[in-house]
Amino acid sequence: MVKRVWAILLTLLFVLTAMPLTAFAATDGAQVYSDGSTATGAAILTVPSVATAAPGDEVVFTVQAVDCPSANALAFMLGSAFDGTIFEFVSAEWLISGVLSDVDADQLNAVIAFAEPQVCSGDVFRFTLRVKGDAPLSTEASVCVDAVVKNGATALEVALTGCTVTVEESEPEPVSTETKSGITFELYQMTNGNHKLVITGEGVLPTWTTLAAYKSIGTITAVEIGEGITEIDYGAFRNMTALAKVTLPSTLTVIDTVAFSNCSALTEIVIPEGVTTIGNKAFQYTGLTSVSIPASVTSLGEAVFVYCTDLKIATFADGRNNLTISKQCFSYCTSLTDIILGTRVRVIGR
Repeated sequence: MVKRVWAILLTLLFVLTAMPLTAFAATDGAQVYSDGSTATGAAILTVPSVATAAPGDEVVFTVQAVDCPSANALAFMLGSAFDGTIFEFVSAEWLISGVLSDVDADQLNAVIAFAEPQVCSGDVFRFTLRVKGDAPLSTEASVCVDAVVKNGATALEVALTGCTVTVEESEPEPVSTETKSGITFELYQMTNGNHKLVITGEGVLPTWTTLAAYKSIGTITAVEIGEGITEIDYGAFRNMTALAKVTLPSTLTVIDTVAFSNCSALTEIVIPEGVTTIGNKAFQYTGLTSVSIPASVTSLGEAVFVYCTDLKIATFADGRNNLTISKQCFSYCTSLTDIILGTRVRVIGR
């Protein structure tokens, strides 16, 4: 359908001679003819090669004419990469005078013709798209524009690969903030209705009783622990079954007993170099698929990964300190296929 509309558009615009079209592509500002020669007249899309936007954000794109002599007509159309999954059309406008045919929002195309040939330079066309509210996060979407510039009897057909827009969550204001025992807890509500908990301060992150109110929310999917926190105390995040992403600080030294027990949505975690102690059953019943134990760990408790049924690979980093893997460390890890022990594991418990 898009190809048919574009064909009709060109038919209405141009009565071409037998001369073949001279086609060139402009990508990230590059202007090259199909035969390899440099373009002397072109249209480029003046947007960053990569942009970031959150669901609900509007993204503005501007088409700029560069040394385009004696143009009789211009036409622009959103390319085939626009499928409506990520973006929705908001508006489009010409930035120069002489419009004989305006923007067709339904077909996402725009045509302009001039009574007399004129030099086009600078911004000529602008369109705005909005990232849909339900657009999946961490998704990259390309925005392409097809263009035709008619110079006398020759039409220059331009494929403008505009930019790649990455959809990311925007950072809202915290919906609650409190400080306990010198540790600050900030709760954020994200656009998809879930919550993120940001924890800052110095020293030991208190026990599960301190976090009880947050556990009752049930929609906390991300936790960020700031630099300065040195220990995650007993059961701090136990039974937070929606928790899927955890960021740990480089200052962390201790992950205590059952700290992340039954965090079933937690599929990955980076244990930072500097952690020396991981307590009993710290990650039992989690959804981890792989785990790496850094060389700094000298104490590994019992049944640390028991019943991690999705765990496939465990890696122990090389180091100078000997390490004992306590009993039942990987019991009932039914998907486990590889354990890379490294050079410092000396004892494996029953």
